Amino acid sequence: MANPPFNLKKWRGADELTDDYRFRGYNTPPVSNANYACILHMLSKLDVTNGIAGFLLANGALNADSEEFKIRKSLIENDKVEAIIVLPREMFYSTDISVTLWIVNSNKKARSLNGRQTRDRHGEVLFIDLRRWNTNIYEKKYVQFDETQIAAVKKIYTDWQSADAAAYSDVPELCKSTTLDEIRAHNYSLAPSKYIEFIDDLFVSEGYTHVHGEAIHRKFEDILIEDDLRAFLSSHYPNLTESETAKIISQLRNIPSAPLYDGNRAAFWLVNEGFDLQRDETGKLALHIGYIDFDTPENNIFKVVNQYSIQGERLRRPDMLLFVNGIPVAIFEFKSAVKEDTTIHDAWKQIHIRYCRDIPKLMKYCFLSVISDGANTKMGSIFTQYEYYYAWNKANDNEKISNGISALFTMIKGVFAKKRLTAVLRDFVYYPDDSKNELAIVTRYPQFFATRKMLANIKKHLRPLGDGKGGTYFGATGCGKTHTMLFLARLLALRERSAFNNPTIVIIADREDLDTQTSELFVASKKYLHDSNVRSIESRQDLRSALGGAASGGVFITTIQKFCEATGLLSERNNIICISDEAHRTQTSVGAKLKKTEKGIFTSFGFAKYLRDSFPNATYCGFTGTPIDETIAVFGGIVDSYTMKESSDDGITVRIAYEPRLARVILSDEQAAEIQKYYDKCTDDGANPEQVEESKKAMSEMRRVLGYSDRLKRLAKDIVVHYEALYAQNSTKGNDCLCR
Repeated sequence: MANPPFNLKKWRGADELTDDYRFRGYNTPPVSNANYACILHMLSKLDVTNGIAGFLLANGALNADSEEFKIRKSLIENDKVEAIIVLPREMFYSTDISVTLWIVNSNKKARSLNGRQTRDRHGEVLFIDLRRWNTNIYEKKYVQFDETQIAAVKKIYTDWQSADAAAYSDVPELCKSTTLDEIRAHNYSLAPSKYIEFIDDLFVSEGYTHVHGEAIHRKFEDILIEDDLRAFLSSHYPNLTESETAKIISQLRNIPSAPLYDGNRAAFWLVNEGFDLQRDETGKLALHIGYIDFDTPENNIFKVVNQYSIQGERLRRPDMLLFVNGIPVAIFEFKSAVKEDTTIHDAWKQIHIRYCRDIPKLMKYCFLSVISDGANTKMGSIFTQYEYYYAWNKANDNEKISNGISALFTMIKGVFAKKRLTAVLRDFVYYPDDSKNELAIVTRYPQFFATRKMLANIKKHLRPLGDGKGGTYFGATGCGKTHTMLFLARLLALRERSAFNNPTIVIIADREDLDTQTSELFVASKKYLHDSNVRSIESRQDLRSALGGAASGGVFITTIQKFCEATGLLSERNNIICISDEAHRTQTSVGAKLKKTEKGIFTSFGFAKYLRDSFPNATYCGFTGTPIDETIAVFGGIVDSYTMKESSDDGITVRIAYEPRLARVILSDEQAAEIQKYYDKCTDDGANPEQVEESKKAMSEMRRVLGYSDRLKRLAKDIVVHYEALYAQNSTKGNDCLCR
């Protein structure tokens, strides 16, 4: 190990360096700077089989040009450089600059090294950047790594060397294993920033301006970047007076931060919808002010800022904030995946406990919250419980990735590209009208893509020019269909106005429990839907009075059973959109059926046929977890899907393993025939009120079959035997759950 003097000048006369054995095979180092002379001196002293050296140099040596460039190029091509580790500032008494630890190695072959087996690392260099590991302050001024941090750096290095290929992985903002071809492509630079993925650089590639928090001149108590907000307002509203500009900024700045939920919701709606400004000059009409240009995202000022200090109850410094027009709309907190004592849950706690407690004046503006440890990246709101933070695993419609390092990059491209961020903030963050539970919902990626694709498909098939089949969304358990329908209802009401013309939206369920659940959500969303006429239909008479005379607008939630032959025509308008939940049962019965009774043969119709009689020119779309052929025939093809496997892979639902075993416990052929007879009867039955009582009687007969005591004994025995066999087989693989 060595610490040669940095950038030593005039260290020798030029004539003294001729034919120096230490420099053989390399260009002669310049007398103007001794850095590379020191490198070559140490390299010449290394044993050719086992020699390893570590030394500190000023960061300028990583990119030095002229003769030093030639020497560095030869060092790289000769494969002597093993690792480059950039250290934080203020680690030394003599200088506050950041410096670099070089590790050179005479032998990068696979071998036993200090009792461990290494792999062949020829043609590779490890880059580590520790400049952000500057939290441990020694004597209040100097940075000093603690034992945990030192162990973490050692682990990165030894894992990279390890013969176990799975031991090491690149971590954004921290480390990257790089090939010589990559280094050649960067003109032999050894600056880690050329190779390690830095999150702020990813934002810069999306058109953001990156600023370090210390470079923004402000009081720590000031949250908004007012210069950006003023610049945006000046560009969009050039005739504002200084007094009016001050009023607009004050309107946003003065939102109370306590209670935090109320402040955050108020700030969101102000930023989302703007307000009408009363002009200073008497007689001038009020001017509607928007804080973000949602229609043209490029007109906004996007900044990514790290280390932005905020003074509240305590001084806090979030890892990263995203500002749009000077408003910090998103907060990021990162924990290192290589530090064993921190997890992504610690990042969640940092935001939800410490920041919300200590700096609520910042948090009232943060509508999106991202937590990451490099290997896991998830998003929610600042009120989202940890278990409901989710990864964003698609950057676009046709890209699907697994969780891991790439999830961070996908999150940035998928959510925080300028057009995507403004779209999410505009329509895909939901606050109910009143929430005692401090609820703020941020869309998940399957909901976002499904909503937008369903909107486009409904527009394409809209009557009178289209066929009225708005399409089918196939969403597995856990996909959040009800919130997807809510997001869709907002887009139908507020976007593509010329096409939809203030539509009436009818949400149709086929069970009372679904109707109740959906009604509770929609009725509490009048502000979100921009419609005060949002309500549940209580009866058939209520159905006629509410929808029979409606000229436009309104969101109504009802069950399909309220539609019958007596309902008749309610409206011939073509701007009615019917959204059917669980669109694979009674929602598909649009045709006639023949029913044979003791009184003869009759034609019967299902509820779905009466629904279409009521709204003959409406457009219909279906949401289902079971896209049977009848669903597609009635509602149109599958527009988007989210499968059970995707839901399981994303951690939304637990993986289900199913093994059919009914045949082993059927008592007799006679009972099997009876069950089949029951299902045949269900197929023949029409879905109308007169048959409800018959269905109940039939079900009681089925209960007698399925509840037969001998059958239950055999079923219980089969479950026990099957479970014990599975347990014995998988006892070392964790807990199993057996369901019947």
